[in-house]
Amino acid sequence: MKIIAIAGARSGVGKTTLAGRIRTVLPNAVHVKVGSHHPKVAKSTPLYPAKTPVDKIKQEHADAAYLILESNSILNTFDPECVIFLDADNPKPSAGPARERADIIRGHALTSEMIASLSRKLQLPRQTIQKIISMANATS
Repeated sequence: MKIIAIAGARSGVGKTTLAGRIRTVLPNAVHVKVGSHHPKVAKSTPLYPAKTPVDKIKQEHADAAYLILESNSILNTFDPECVIFLDADNPKPSAGPARERADIIRGHALTSEMIASLSRKLQLPRQTIQKIISMANATS
């Protein structure tokens, strides 16, 4: 299982929307939220408390090839294959450390070497990585 973490400067920056888009290009991907969110009635995305161990989440979604974790705080406990950060004004305190760990940052360019590295880590074709970069509003 390969893990992509989506973090953001604050709520409302598009983390959930991006996760949904990424799911459309990844085979057998599952999207979960980790944190102190309040589940929305129309959403079917699993929600885990902030302190939930990543191994527990992985175990509960063992059939998934890709796990898309929406959380800043989860980055304090493990290193996913890819971290996407959605930048915005008025960042919350957890944004700084999450941004520092990011492989892809909205509004920033990635080098060819960075794209090749993500392709290897996620075991995805370069074209798929470039789609994800574009979905995150970064450039390649």
